[in-house]
Amino acid sequence: MVAWGRVQEIEVLKTELTLEPIRADSVTFLQAANEILHIEFQTLVKSNPALLPLASLTRTDSPQSLLAQVAEQVATIPDREERQNIAGCVEILAGLRFEKDLVRQFLREDIMKESVIYQDIVQKEAFKLISRQLKRRFGDIDGSLVEQVRNLSAEQLEELGEALLDFSEVADLGVWLEQQ
Repeated sequence: MVAWGRVQEIEVLKTELTLEPIRADSVTFLQAANEILHIEFQTLVKSNPALLPLASLTRTDSPQSLLAQVAEQVATIPDREERQNIAGCVEILAGLRFEKDLVRQFLREDIMKESVIYQDIVQKEAFKLISRQLKRRFGDIDGSLVEQVRNLSAEQLEELGEALLDFSEVADLGVWLEQQ
């Protein structure tokens, strides 16, 4: 984080960086203990709802009204997958600021559960739990088996959690993974 009191000079390095795939409209350099602040302004909007999840973090005297407006905008997104992903982002960011019950009042949980962001979080948490269980049961496991477990979906990890109760040796894990 830049200590704003120490900034001695501001210098615009170069506008319109055009090296593909990196592209920025401008980069601003703040001379402060070798720290760089990158501010990027977009000239073309590629997606209308891209910033919508951040709206839930804005200051307001009426959080219910704000969340209602954001939820209404999310509901108007025509593409189902995009709507689910944006809704997931909105719920996660709104959860940083508002109580869970207030967020759920305006945003349906089932939409969030279908979002790729939510699924990724669930999968990672399931993997962490299964990894701890496997380590406790069998000690250190071969890295290739761990990678196979890491690549399982959240649903498959749930099934592995149940099957793990019947495993007597680490070879049972290998057999189970081959059947998947």
